[in-house]
Amino acid sequence: MATNNVVIIQCEDEYFESINLAEKIYIRMPGCSVFLICDEFDPSYTEKVMLAGIRKVLQFPIDSITLNENLETAYFLEKSRMENVESGTTTSVQSQMITVFSTKGGIGRTTVAVNLAVALSKKGKKFAIIDADLQFGDVNVFFDLDPKETIAVLTEGKDSSDMDAIRRVMGLHFSGVSIICAPKSPEYAEYITPDMVDAMIDTMRPFYDYIILDTPPVFNDISMVPLRMQTCFYV
Repeated sequence: MATNNVVIIQCEDEYFESINLAEKIYIRMPGCSVFLICDEFDPSYTEKVMLAGIRKVLQFPIDSITLNENLETAYFLEKSRMENVESGTTTSVQSQMITVFSTKGGIGRTTVAVNLAVALSKKGKKFAIIDADLQFGDVNVFFDLDPKETIAVLTEGKDSSDMDAIRRVMGLHFSGVSIICAPKSPEYAEYITPDMVDAMIDTMRPFYDYIILDTPPVFNDISMVPLRMQTCFYV
């Protein structure tokens, strides 16, 4: 059965690129609901948006409650639709992935990731956040956390497939969010491979309702991991 997830694309003025990306995701990720978020939407693009498979267009500013309601509604509607389309077989329940990504720095990726994590955690969801901005990640700063261990520790014993080892490097915020922090020094980033991140996410998924990745503002092997895994996107 196809994975049911939600893709959120942030669009400023580049409607063509955003709609083109939405169409590719819609085609390659069956069962995925695609959203478009923008400051102002040009109605002349309505037909193209519909043809690209975008479920809904949301406009800034948008509060976390409204965003969460739309995410959940889209997810469950698409999940029900795909269950009717598929043969009726089901897979074991695993966490949903949300990746916060943009090629432009300083627009608030980490702010979105952290606030979404806390908002969902307050709703009783078991939530983990991975700081995948391996050179300059500062998720720990937003959570006011000084980590004793970071994701870099998992490279030492190749423990990315060991849930106990993963838990040992996690920080825990009072909101209930579990946090895997980026390395304290940029040079450690080169030791963290996409395969390692893949294995870590696969190991974590049965234990959490949601896992969110905060990524660097560049296309690289790490930021492309979620797309290969058919996970959720915020662009």
